[in-house]
Amino acid sequence: MARPAASGMLRQTMSAPARVEADSAASLGPDDRIGEIRRLLGSGDRARALRELKDFRQRYPHYDLPQDLRDLNP
Repeated sequence: MARPAASGMLRQTMSAPARVEADSAASLGPDDRIGEIRRLLGSGDRARALRELKDFRQRYPHYDLPQDLRDLNP
Protein backbone atom coordinates (compact mmCIF):
# COMPACT_ATOMS: atom_id res chain seq x y z
CA MET A 1 0.00 0.00 0.00
CA ALA A 2 1.36 3.42 -0.88
CA ARG A 3 2.01 5.84 1.94
CA PRO A 4 0.44 9.28 1.80
CA ALA A 5 2.44 12.01 0.15
CA ALA A 6 3.74 14.92 2.19
CA SER A 7 1.51 17.94 2.22
CA GLY A 8 1.69 20.23 -0.78
CA MET A 9 2.99 23.10 1.35
CA LEU A 10 5.82 20.96 2.71
CA ARG A 11 6.74 19.73 -0.74
CA GLN A 12 6.77 23.30 -2.08
CA THR A 13 9.12 24.55 0.62
CA MET A 14 11.59 21.66 0.52
CA SER A 15 14.35 21.45 -2.07
CA ALA A 16 14.41 18.39 -4.29
CA PRO A 17 17.39 16.77 -2.47
CA ALA A 18 15.76 17.43 0.92
CA ARG A 19 12.54 15.79 -0.29
CA VAL A 20 14.44 12.72 -1.47
CA GLU A 21 16.29 12.45 1.86
CA ALA A 22 13.08 12.90 3.87
CA ASP A 23 11.24 10.32 1.76
CA SER A 24 14.16 7.87 2.05
CA ALA A 25 14.38 8.17 5.83
CA ALA A 26 10.62 7.80 6.23
CA SER A 27 10.64 4.61 4.16
CA LEU A 28 13.10 2.88 6.52
CA GLY A 29 11.92 0.71 9.38
CA PRO A 30 12.48 1.84 12.98
CA ASP A 31 15.73 -0.11 13.49
CA ASP A 32 17.20 1.19 10.24
CA ARG A 33 16.17 4.73 11.15
CA ILE A 34 18.02 4.36 14.48
CA GLY A 35 21.09 3.35 12.48
CA GLU A 36 20.68 6.35 10.20
CA ILE A 37 20.41 8.72 13.18
CA ARG A 38 23.59 7.23 14.65
CA ARG A 39 25.33 7.56 11.26
CA LEU A 40 24.37 11.24 11.09
CA LEU A 41 25.68 11.83 14.60
CA GLY A 42 28.91 10.01 13.77
CA SER A 43 29.44 12.11 10.65
CA GLY A 44 28.96 15.33 12.64
CA ASP A 45 25.53 16.25 11.24
CA ARG A 46 23.99 16.71 14.70
CA ALA A 47 21.26 19.14 13.58
CA ARG A 48 19.90 16.71 10.99
CA ALA A 49 20.24 13.77 13.39
CA LEU A 50 18.17 15.65 15.96
CA ARG A 51 15.50 16.45 13.35
CA GLU A 52 15.38 12.77 12.39
CA LEU A 53 15.17 11.77 16.05
CA LYS A 54 12.31 14.18 16.64
CA ASP A 55 10.44 12.74 13.64
CA PHE A 56 11.23 9.22 14.84
CA ARG A 57 9.75 9.94 18.27
CA GLN A 58 6.58 11.30 16.65
CA ARG A 59 6.19 8.29 14.35
CA TYR A 60 7.07 5.67 16.96
CA PRO A 61 6.07 7.11 20.35
CA HIS A 62 6.19 3.71 22.08
CA TYR A 63 9.50 2.56 20.63
CA ASP A 64 12.08 1.88 23.35
CA LEU A 65 14.96 4.07 22.22
CA PRO A 66 18.53 2.94 22.94
CA GLN A 67 20.09 4.79 25.88
CA ASP A 68 22.51 6.80 23.73
CA LEU A 69 19.61 8.30 21.75
CA ARG A 70 17.22 8.56 24.69
CA ASP A 71 19.57 11.04 26.34
CA LEU A 72 19.61 13.40 23.33
CA ASN A 73 17.31 16.40 23.51
CA PRO A 74 16.18 17.63 20.10
